Amino acid sequence: MSIADLKPVQLSKAIETPLLAFRSALRRTKLSEAILASLFFFAVAFWFVFVLERFYETHTLLRSFALCLGSLCCLLAIPWTLHRWFWGTRRLTEVARKLRPVFPRLSEQILSVVELSTSREIQTGSPVLISAAMQQVEKRIAGMDLMEGIPKPRLRQWMFATLVPFAIAVLVSVLYPSLAWNVWLRFSQPWLATPRYTFTRLVELPNETVVAYAEPFALAMQVDGTSSNSPATARGWISTAGGKTTAINAVGQANSEKNGSSFTFHLPGQTDPAELTIQCGDAFAKTRIVPMARPELASAKANVTLPSYLQYAEPIEFDLRSGAATILQGSEVELTMRGVRPLQSATSNGDELPIADAEVRIPKQRIDESISMSLDWRDVHGLKAAAPMQIRLRAASDRSPTVACSKLPEVPVWLATDTLRFDVAAEDDYGLKHIGIEWMGVKHSGSNANPIHGERMVVAGSSQQKQLGGGATFSCETEKVPPQLLQIRAFTEDYLTGRERVYSVSYLIQMMSPEEHSQWLSQQLRRWRGRADAIYDEELRLLEDNRELRSLGPVGKSVEETRDRIRKQSSDEWANAQKLGAAVDEGRRLLEQALRNEEIRSQQIESWARALERLNQIADTRMPSVADQLQQAANAAQGNEGGPKLPALQDQQASPVKPKPSEESSDTKPSGGRLTIPDTVLGSDGRENKPSETKKDKAAENQNKRL
Repeated sequence: MSIADLKPVQLSKAIETPLLAFRSALRRTKLSEAILASLFFFAVAFWFVFVLERFYETHTLLRSFALCLGSLCCLLAIPWTLHRWFWGTRRLTEVARKLRPVFPRLSEQILSVVELSTSREIQTGSPVLISAAMQQVEKRIAGMDLMEGIPKPRLRQWMFATLVPFAIAVLVSVLYPSLAWNVWLRFSQPWLATPRYTFTRLVELPNETVVAYAEPFALAMQVDGTSSNSPATARGWISTAGGKTTAINAVGQANSEKNGSSFTFHLPGQTDPAELTIQCGDAFAKTRIVPMARPELASAKANVTLPSYLQYAEPIEFDLRSGAATILQGSEVELTMRGVRPLQSATSNGDELPIADAEVRIPKQRIDESISMSLDWRDVHGLKAAAPMQIRLRAASDRSPTVACSKLPEVPVWLATDTLRFDVAAEDDYGLKHIGIEWMGVKHSGSNANPIHGERMVVAGSSQQKQLGGGATFSCETEKVPPQLLQIRAFTEDYLTGRERVYSVSYLIQMMSPEEHSQWLSQQLRRWRGRADAIYDEELRLLEDNRELRSLGPVGKSVEETRDRIRKQSSDEWANAQKLGAAVDEGRRLLEQALRNEEIRSQQIESWARALERLNQIADTRMPSVADQLQQAANAAQGNEGGPKLPALQDQQASPVKPKPSEESSDTKPSGGRLTIPDTVLGSDGRENKPSETKKDKAAENQNKRL
């Protein structure tokens, strides 16, 4: 008989049924354990987030990690259970092996019987023996509870472990439903920006708080009136980029409106950005501290529309950064200020002003009297100006223009053919029409009963030309003015309606014909000759005094008195030399006048020029030299003891000025054709000099050489 012809021995129901029941119980138990374990780990992840949320606001990444971990436990535990306890027990042999940890012998017997009933190769033996083996296993199974063979059953433990967190969750949900729901939302949906629930609710702080650079500042924190908890204190800390942390504390104060406590934190000045964290109860608030310079004005301008009579086509602009400006009465002023940053608000004397980005405009207003205003502003970051800007607009009237003549010649007498040249200049605060010159004859009953009058424009101006200037000329011949005494002055006008001309200081000149000029010059020369005579007489007197000083010896008057006389003589010599120099200057001016008149002969002018040159040499060198020598003599005499010897004086004559008798003691007189001014020279009197007299003798010798 072949193996194929053998009828297989079937596994008895007494064995198969308990095994199938055991497999079902095993699957239920392990699946329940997997489900409970998944729920437990998910609950643990939830409570992990819940507990941390009570201390601080958890980061999104941390909540995401907890959610992923709890979900991963669920996703891995159940498939693993299905694979191991469902797929792994699909055959009875595999079920029999699951009994091995608890019933090792029974597991082996059941495994043998199952293999005998399912394997044709094994069933080649006696069916009687196979049936006997099955009966033996049936008897063994009948007396045992296979449910006890489930490996490591922990269903109760998992049930208890899962029930506890879920029971607590239910309790918290009942007591604090908002809290439980908030934590569940933040745990289950970490990618959403769900606000953290806290028993203490704070008014939200901005992400950035801009403060004044390096200035201490105060930060207020308000507890919301709907908060279920209102702590009495709060604390905070500032963390900088360098890792430095500064702790701060604040005590709460009850709000008068009963809508929560408030805390004020006083913080030190910051120069670098920092992170400020505030904790009040279980609530946290964060803001980034950004120090920034207070807002300043980049520009401040006043656009002034002047009164119409000034004929200004466009408004004029004033810089107002100094805070003050002078405005013409009757003008309309519009102020424009621009900040360094966009502005949030601006006020003038407490009144709100319109703003556009960083620009503030104060509408036009008419200025009839001085006004003051206080300008304050706040930028978009909430920073105020360091101090309000005080603006003072002073109303002023239109001032009169000024006009003046310059570079006028000093010569008061001019020929009618001469051209008088000078400069004119005028100035006004807004604009000038023109500059002109005016001439008027000086009324005189005898010579000018009907004085002439005339004027001429010199420089044209405009409504916006504040300064005018130029050269002016006047000639009697050109203007057809007869020679006479004239008063010349400049005038100007501005644009103020009804204002009269403004004149400069008058300048008097005598315009003469050549014949009148010759007569006047003759009179001036006679006067000058009289002054020269006086200088000559004074020099003669000084000559007498010099002779007397020369005759003095050591046995004369006291040395001190002699020294004082020499000093006085030196001073008089200097004074007379100055007078002579002034006379020479006056003579030179008269000579210049003579050169302008063609009717005066050239020979006379040349003779007079040579005489002036000679007088000029005497005034510049000879007479001052005598004064110097006299002073040296006085100084030398002061250093000698026991009656010092004085230097001798010698007299000479020089410089043709005027014929006059000589004052010499002898009968000799100078020639009548020329007259000289005496010239005194220090020299020796023939007596032996002491060593102290060396300076005086040397000075006298040098003076004689110069003469």
